[in-house]
Parts: sequence; C-alpha cells; structure tokens
Amino acid sequence: RLIRGGGRRVSGGVAERYYARCREEIARRSPDLIHVLTPDPASRVFIKAGHDLGVPVLYQEVGIPFHPPGYESYYGDFTTALPLCAEVAALSPALAEMCRAAAPSGKQVSVLPVMAEEFPTRRVEDDGGSVVFGFAARAETLKGVTELMEAFGLAGRRDEGVRLYAACAGSKLGEMFERACEYGPSFRHLGVYDGPEGRTDFLGRIDVLVLPSHTEG
Repeated sequence: RLIRGGGRRVSGGVAERYYARCREEIARRSPDLIHVLTPDPASRVFIKAGHDLGVPVLYQEVGIPFHPPGYESYYGDFTTALPLCAEVAALSPALAEMCRAAAPSGKQVSVLPVMAEEFPTRRVEDDGGSVVFGFAARAETLKGVTELMEAFGLAGRRDEGVRLYAACAGSKLGEMFERACEYGPSFRHLGVYDGPEGRTDFLGRIDVLVLPSHTEG
C-alpha cells in the first residue's frame, strides 16, 4: 500500500507537469468534446485543461470502480476531477449505479453503451481449412496474454489449422513472440490498427475474437 501510494504521487506529479502543454494542444485542435475513458493522472490533467478552456468533457466509466485491486488510489485522486466534467456516464445501468455509490461527484451518471456496427460475417482470406482467432488489446498481464498464448499452444498441438492473429502492443509483446516461436507460422502480429477502417480490416481477417482479460467493463 505504501509503494502504491508513493507511485501514485509520483505519477500524478509527473502528469501535472504536462498541464500547460496539454492545454496548448487542446486549444490548437479546438475540439467540440473531450471523451475520457481511463481514470488515471493523465486523464485528470486532460479534464482540468479542457474545463479551463471551456471544452465540454465527458468521462465514461467502462470498468468496475475501484477494480482491479491496486487501482483504488488512482480512483481516489481521479474522482476529484469528476465535478469538472460536463457529463459522467457508464456502460450500463448497473455500472452507473455502482459509480454513483463508489465515486459520488454530485453529478448524475448517465448510461452510454458501446455502439455496435456491421462487421464482416465471413473471413476475407477464407482458405476453408483453418480457424483464425484474433486478439486486439494491450499486450499486458491484465489482458490475459500469458493465458492466451498457453491456450493457443495447446490448441495448436491438437489441430494444425488453428491460427492466432494479434493486433496489439505492450510490455508482454516480447513474451508473445517468444511463445509463438514454438508454434511456427500460425501466429501473426499485425501491429496496432488505427481507426474504424483498421478495426474492420482486422475483424475481416479472423473467425473468432478472443478476450481473455482478467477484468473488463
């Protein structure tokens, strides 16, 4: 707890140093809205800079407040910036209730679901003899990268037609490549896609999207 608290103060202090540059960049881009998803020190700086410039800020809670363990200190600091937001939202009615109880800010918490779109129903590169699994997330422990690669190895030993395409970056990317070397060319790293077009292209290359995260919204 002491280490986490000290780390929080350090990261918060570092983030605050970028307030002026953040405000300058927001002013230069002149956005109509700032949409914040992550409850961390950097987001707090974005909220404050946007508020000071008169740009409406929407904070959307996409996870469970104060979870995973260790994030309590981040939320404790972050909630002090919520009164500066023009709107606070959550993914679902149940999550909105949790937000009201766990992080009261004096503002009504509305519900803003993730919007679904039309995606390809058949893989573009359909060779008819394999199943392509896809992973699109941060390559971090919390996203279940180790478990993903273990499962991929087990499945690959049972069926040579199993493939895994990954669109990701992060501290666990090296581990993914090391583990993938054991499985041959059935693993492909596609980098990080950018924008809706890149996302649609990625989904068009796979049959099944895998989400092995330890925790999600």
